[in-house]
Parts: sequence; structure tokens; C-alpha cells
Amino acid sequence: MISSNAGVEGSSGYSFQRCCVVFLIFDNQEELSQKNYFVCMEHHEDFLFAFLDEEGKIQNIDTYQAKKSSKDWSINTDLREIIGKITLVGKELLNDKHPKSDDYYHTLGFLTNKKISLKSQKEDNVRIETKTVSVSNLQANYSNLDPKIKKNILKGIDESLLEENQLENIRFQFIDLPQGYNGWQRTLTGLSHERFGKKINDHKAVIATLLQLLQNIEQHYNNGNIVSLTDTKKTFTKPALSG
Repeated sequence: MISSNAGVEGSSGYSFQRCCVVFLIFDNQEELSQKNYFVCMEHHEDFLFAFLDEEGKIQNIDTYQAKKSSKDWSINTDLREIIGKITLVGKELLNDKHPKSDDYYHTLGFLTNKKISLKSQKEDNVRIETKTVSVSNLQANYSNLDPKIKKNILKGIDESLLEENQLENIRFQFIDLPQGYNGWQRTLTGLSHERFGKKINDHKAVIATLLQLLQNIEQHYNNGNIVSLTDTKKTFTKPALSG
């Protein structure tokens, strides 16, 4: 969950989030090219992809809280707080006034560049259940976790920071991005060449343009301090990635 005007004050610290957006656009280009969507930055969440039906109503949303980390993740106070706040985003999306289709749904992602190790609590004579999200297993859905792991996650989450009926929408996701800006540029350039090849003349220029566009929408204040998906100044429409 993002404060209503986090985009301006925090703009210099969110390069990782912007690179995540470009990575996902490139990596999923074949699927995304068949869909009508827009991206929001610092709007309900770090960023989100909203997919539209033929009538312009939102059919589904994928949100992402993106965290660069220097160490692996495990179930602790920090992760529990993140999970709790992510569930509140789900409630915000349901309350957002943008028209939605009758079959609307959303997913709530926690995205990081380090391994996530989800384990059940240690108990005498009881097997520890483990689910790992990493470069070899890019995603785990909360809904599919062992009940004992779920119990350990919920332990200690402040009820004021938890919308329990949104837990089933949470996804833990790994993104293969390095720690620093130079590494991000190399990764994105390589991915652009891999996905588009000669369809794009200047891969670095395309990346720079996308990052700048994302920064521009990130830095806009929300209208009247109200977070709404109808605010086009906070959205980035589907890019045309061709020659």
C-alpha cells in the first residue's frame, strides 16, 4: 500500500521498481502483445498491470510490491508486515471506482531479486514444510502453500494490517535482476535483444525511453490526494514495441 503522493518524494529511490516493470513487459511480451493494458506506478502499490476487456472495463489486475534485497527472505516480522499491507491493497482495489467487468479478479504480488524461503514453524517431532521461490522456481501462490506454512505466516501479523480474505490472492515471485543500475541495464538490454532482435533498432534507447515514461507518471501527484485507477496521469498505456 502506497501513500497517496509517494511518487514525488520517493522518485529517486525507485529505479529497481521501474526496471522490474520493463523486465516484465519484455519477458512477457508475447502474452502482453495480445492484451489491452495499462501500468500504474506508485498507485495503490509500487506498480500494477491492469488488463481491460473490449468495453474498457478492468478484467484483472496484477499488483507488485517490489523489494530489492541484499539477503534472502524468510518468514519474520518484516515479511509478515509486508504481507499484511499487501492484503490491504486488495481491499483498495475492490473499492476503486474504475469500472470493472463482472468476472473481475486480482493478484497481489511480492516481487524480489532474492530467494524467498517459506517454512512452517519448528516443532518437536513434526516435519518442517518448506516452499522456496528462486531462480529455479519463480513463483509460489499463497493459496497452494501447506497449511502449516500459512499458519506460520499469519502468526504475529497485526490484525489492523491484515485483510484476511485477500490472502488467497497473494503471489510470492522471484525476478532475476541484479543489485545495481549497471547490472539492470545489461540485463534489460540482453532481454530486449532476446525478445525483439532486429525488430528494434536501438535497444538501449527503447529501454531509456520506457524508464523515463515510467518515472514521469511516478512523479505525478494523485488528483486531490485520491488514489484512483481512472487518473490517467498516473497510468502508462501499452507500449508499441516494434522497429
